[in-house]
Amino acid sequence: MELLGKEDNARINATISSYLRLLSGYLEFHASLETLEYLIRRYKVHVYNVEDVVLCALPYHDTHAFVRIVQLLSTSKKYQPSKPVVSFSTAVVVELLALLLDSFLLYSSSDDQCREALANFDN
Repeated sequence: MELLGKEDNARINATISSYLRLLSGYLEFHASLETLEYLIRRYKVHVYNVEDVVLCALPYHDTHAFVRIVQLLSTSKKYQPSKPVVSFSTAVVVELLALLLDSFLLYSSSDDQCREALANFDN
C-alpha cells in the first residue's frame, strides 16, 4: 500500500473503511476475525486505519478479541507518552478516548439530541 499513488491509497482506504463498518456487526464470529487478520497482514490496517479498526471493534469491548486488537494497534506519536513512566496501555486508552470524543463531537454537531445531551451533561 505504501508504493501506490495517493488516489489508489485513498480508494483502498475508503474500501477498507467501508468493509470494517460492515464487519463490525459480525466480529464475534471466527470467520470475521480471520478477515480482519488478513487486512492486518495485507494492508496493515492496524497501522494505517487505526480509527476504523477501533470503531469496528468497539462494540465488542468486553471480549478477548477486542483486547488482542487493541494490543496490535499502532498508536500515533501525539498520544504516546513522553516519559516511560506511563505505560503503553495508558497511551492506548488515551487514544481511544480521544477517538471516541472526536467521533461523538462530529456526530453531535449534526444531531440535535446529542448536542442537547452534551449541553445538559452533569458530573
